[in-house]
Amino acid sequence: MFRKLGPWFIFVAALFVMSLGIALVTRGNLGTTPNSSLPLVSSYASGLTFGETTFFINLLFVAAQWLLLRKSINKLLLLSQIPITFAFSYFIDTSMQITEFLSSDIYWKCFAVSMLGNVVLGLGVALEVFAAPRCYRGKTRTCGQYGSAQAIFIRQNRQ
Repeated sequence: MFRKLGPWFIFVAALFVMSLGIALVTRGNLGTTPNSSLPLVSSYASGLTFGETTFFINLLFVAAQWLLLRKSINKLLLLSQIPITFAFSYFIDTSMQITEFLSSDIYWKCFAVSMLGNVVLGLGVALEVFAAPRCYRGKTRTCGQYGSAQAIFIRQNRQ
């Protein structure tokens, strides 16, 4: 059972670690990650939280995927993005609350918090790639983007 659920637990942990990294970079007051800039600015303009605007903007991205890829997209895969987006948005709001005490106006502290955020965000991305919940084993191995790249790399090194 852990073989089936284990990658999903790691994936959810990766979402939290990534949200913590985004919160740290944002708390550094030197800017934010490119993917988070639109939700952050939207949160300032709308009065919604950073996580709420992240959720709504990502819902727009899911709707755009559906419009652009209607016939070729797996509907279950498309719909599964909604609870993942909800969890990630909740984690962003939680992480912003946890890191509230780190806001500073002293440049070296801002720089240190921002750099720590980049390291934590990178760790979260690495965990997400490691978890690879899209990768299933059967008679043939069908993997997501990272699994295929890894398989090609392994084949090339064996030759």
